[in-house]
Amino acid sequence: PSFSELNMPLAFDDVIDQPHGLVLVCGAAGSGKSTTLAALAQQLLKKRSVLLVTLEDPIEYALTPGPQSLVRRRQIGRDVPDFPSGLRDALRADPEVLLVGEMRDPESITLALTAAETGHLVITSLHTPDVPRAIGRLVGLFPSDEQETVRARLADNLQAVVALRLLLRADAAGLIPAVEALLATSTVREMIRDAARIKELKPYMETAGADLGMHSFDQYLYKLHEARRISLDTALGNATNRADLERRILIE
Repeated sequence: PSFSELNMPLAFDDVIDQPHGLVLVCGAAGSGKSTTLAALAQQLLKKRSVLLVTLEDPIEYALTPGPQSLVRRRQIGRDVPDFPSGLRDALRADPEVLLVGEMRDPESITLALTAAETGHLVITSLHTPDVPRAIGRLVGLFPSDEQETVRARLADNLQAVVALRLLLRADAAGLIPAVEALLATSTVREMIRDAARIKELKPYMETAGADLGMHSFDQYLYKLHEARRISLDTALGNATNRADLERRILIE
């Protein structure tokens, strides 16, 4: 699917132009993470001349490289035994971009951060329901004595996070993606470095982020309901803060 079909923020078209860094796609099982990863990769291949190496479990989508691009796809269990060994092998091929199906363990995260630090763009997914908890889960996979270092590395290398929820449509048959988006501004990087400030990410997305293409789930649910694309029950049932969203809908 295209960016517009997935309701991806326009700012992500610029994110995939970055020469290096980490891009996270988050959501529960079945929320569209693999589809979004494939859409990001396909958009990137249209715009840039790159060597893209993918590590997937399993390979789900066909990608069409541009005339100056090359795609090497590796499936976990068939071409490589696991994500860490696949990442080490992939880096030997000197790709500009790595697509990693999922971050499951500290070793994979460490290798992905190292790749981002050494001039690669890494696009990957994490099994978390929203943006703030994605940061917490990624850091929380490490022992407590390593978390401050991981937090600093993540702050330095993160480019963007997008979280997804698939919702029942009210205006047609089928599902529609609701999207929460965070871009790694200097303020966001400061919040990530300080564990006590992670709770500030959501209000920052809602207030300072509008002009930059950031928004929270609740803001996006309000927008979808206002456009009559989802029902009130669907909006409230998927809200991060149900009371706040209900109050906003009823007042406005």
